[in-house]
Parts: sequence; C-alpha cells; structure tokens
Amino acid sequence: MSDNHFDIALVDLGLPDGSGLQIIHALRTSTHVQSTYIVVATIYDDDKNLFAALKSGAQGYILKDHDKEKIVSYLQGVMRGITPLSSRVAKKKLVWHPVKKMYSNRSRKGSVSVEPPQYLG
Repeated sequence: MSDNHFDIALVDLGLPDGSGLQIIHALRTSTHVQSTYIVVATIYDDDKNLFAALKSGAQGYILKDHDKEKIVSYLQGVMRGITPLSSRVAKKKLVWHPVKKMYSNRSRKGSVSVEPPQYLG
C-alpha cells in the first residue's frame, strides 16, 4: 500500500487479478491505512464470503445489486456511525451470547462478559 491515507475503501471480493480479501488484509496490516473504514461491495451474498470478509477486517458488507442511491446511502451512513450492511446480509442469524458469572458470596455483584457472535444457520 502507498503512503496515502484513505477514510474509506470500497473493496470488491471478485477482482480479475486477485481477491479482495488480499486487499483487505493489506489495508489492515499497512501502518499507513489501518484506520481506513473498509466496506465490501460485492455480488456474493453467501456465508463463506461474508464471514471471510469480516474476519479479514471488513467493517461493512453491501451487495452491488442495490440501486445507486441505496449504495450512496449506506456509505453516507458510515459518517454517522452506521455500519453498512445490506438487508439480505443483515438477516443472517448472528447472535451475541452474554454469559453471567455467578459468585458464591451474595454481597458481590455478578459481572457480565460477552462471547463472540455465533452463526445459527
């Protein structure tokens, strides 16, 4: 990656000369652009590509079959702190499971920890 700073990177997964996952990885490991907000724009709505992109460091995942106005709306939402996620992708069953720690001494309050999301198919 160059010494340039990008606020946002719109990355396609299916590139003619390689994988968008390689681009995401390069952005995440480059010292110059680690703070870049990475959004995948793709035709792939399957779990394999979705989770590979998120695991690689993408922070958003939108499908290219949306009209131009919807895609622009998703990207403008980034500036307002809204994660860009296409509705078909958002319907995936990702669930956070809070787990309470129990103490034998009732005078101490239990703390809550959060485990990573799990895909429930």
